[in-house]
Amino acid sequence: MTTSRSIWKTHYWAAVISGTAICESSDTINNPDGSIYDHGQQILDALAKDRYGIAVSNLRYLTPQVKPLALAAKGGRRLLRATKENLIQRKYPFTRVIPAFLNARRASPWILK
Repeated sequence: MTTSRSIWKTHYWAAVISGTAICESSDTINNPDGSIYDHGQQILDALAKDRYGIAVSNLRYLTPQVKPLALAAKGGRRLLRATKENLIQRKYPFTRVIPAFLNARRASPWILK
């Protein structure tokens, strides 16, 4: 009997071995309106076409055709959904921090002191 898990494993290993599992885009793509077709959006658009695919991108590009995975920090722990709140609170195990440094003397007036 073929299960969705065995189909996924077969698809995954075939993609890894053939090299099609890697989806990289180093070229910037411009939309007809002049805006940039962001790499994160490209990744999820490609994922939406691959039923057994898995990818890393940003929640802001989420569409009904793809879904984020619930993850646990360690085996046996509670699964956490990739929600905006869990990402902000850094509870989701696959969260990254992007530091930003501002020159406070030259900063815009909207920055709180």
